[in-house]
Amino acid sequence: MGKQHSTVSRRDFLKFLGLGGVGLGAATVGVPAIAPVSPKVRDLDELMSSHLSELKRPWWVKETDTPTTEVNWQMMKRFDYHEVMWAAGLRKALGPEQFDRVFKQAALNRTNWIKENKPGQTLPAVAMYTANVYASYSFLGPQTSPTPEDLGVPRWEGTPEENARIIRAFLRLHGASQVTF
Repeated sequence: MGKQHSTVSRRDFLKFLGLGGVGLGAATVGVPAIAPVSPKVRDLDELMSSHLSELKRPWWVKETDTPTTEVNWQMMKRFDYHEVMWAAGLRKALGPEQFDRVFKQAALNRTNWIKENKPGQTLPAVAMYTANVYASYSFLGPQTSPTPEDLGVPRWEGTPEENARIIRAFLRLHGASQVTF
């Protein structure tokens, strides 16, 4: 049975890549590095008139004055966020009684799971999840959040190293580049 694709072995291919990299490196020796030159901008007007403010789309994006698909503007309605399942839509879909039962059971499960140290349901994990869910509601995040006493569980007692790891993980998740103590 013959070779199906290439007659070049993997070893020969990698040798070729290595030699090509060496050749490219040798060719660039002696060529001064060219640093990108950014225009000096002293105020907002200069920034708006510079090339940095231009919108550059890929070559395949075309601009047009009219949509390419017919739109019936009479049928268009403003989107109501309260109809989505994460807002009042779930209450509408389940009905008030079922909605209250489901959320009461969810709160009871959360408390029991925290007490049992169920994986993914420890007190630090629930605190991080709660902060992530409610952070999207406001730039400031939740102004109040349930305390361990509100949840009916004992407060977190971790070692300083565990606490540092939790804080570092949370802050890195939210964009901090370095966290030191």
